[in-house]
Amino acid sequence: LNSARKRDLSGIISAIATHKDFDEFKRFVTRGEVHEDQPTQTFLARLRTFMDPIEKVRNAVAHNRVVRAKALGDYETARDNLMVVLDETLAAYT
Repeated sequence: LNSARKRDLSGIISAIATHKDFDEFKRFVTRGEVHEDQPTQTFLARLRTFMDPIEKVRNAVAHNRVVRAKALGDYETARDNLMVVLDETLAAYT
């Protein structure tokens, strides 16, 4: 999801010619295709809000630590909210 496809750079000369300055050309070359449209940006922003509680539990489990009750509760809330966001997003595309 987060990695853009490799660009076909065969038209690099024409791309250089069509941009007014280096900064504009640089934005064109480095922009990620994954984040281009507004629905995708909104979806990713909503996902980021739930990742911290999920990451805290993942980290504790990965390092064989006890998962605290508060962290587990936050995880369950984030998981439920994440499922709602995923359902809404998938429903919009079907």
